[in-house]
Amino acid sequence: MVDKKIDKLHATAIRICCNTEDAKDIVQETFVKVWEKRSILKEEASLDAFLYRVTVNKCYDLLRKRKRNSGDDAGIDVLKFFAGDQDADKKLNDDEVNAALNTLTDKLSIKQKIVFTMVELEDKSHDEVALATGMSKNSVKSNLRHARKKMENFAEEYIK
Repeated sequence: MVDKKIDKLHATAIRICCNTEDAKDIVQETFVKVWEKRSILKEEASLDAFLYRVTVNKCYDLLRKRKRNSGDDAGIDVLKFFAGDQDADKKLNDDEVNAALNTLTDKLSIKQKIVFTMVELEDKSHDEVALATGMSKNSVKSNLRHARKKMENFAEEYIK
């Protein structure tokens, strides 16, 4: 049961942070926090929500730290792979698609990236995202709408 939770939390952290080592550290810190707060966690449902919330918050902290240290550098234009006559599916393998997706999501605000990742890549409901992030459901919807629009604009820039 714990291994299954670790795998889910690790996958979430990787998608948000885009770094395996950071994701491992975040999951480890999450379980340390759970151990420290074990007396207040009585039900498994509250444990799952708490695990997810701590993981997302730690990812949020890391992304803010990165952004502060990097000066908001957007990185290389990975989506140049889309240019040309060949079909995008034929030109990009899974690693390249992930790299492109990471580059695009890095251009989103931190909240938008977290919401987009959780809803679009992990199929979480708006209620689950609100619970995990502490945002209101309307805030989740708003951030998702803005993230989708930005992603669409970023992709259109490179397809032209």
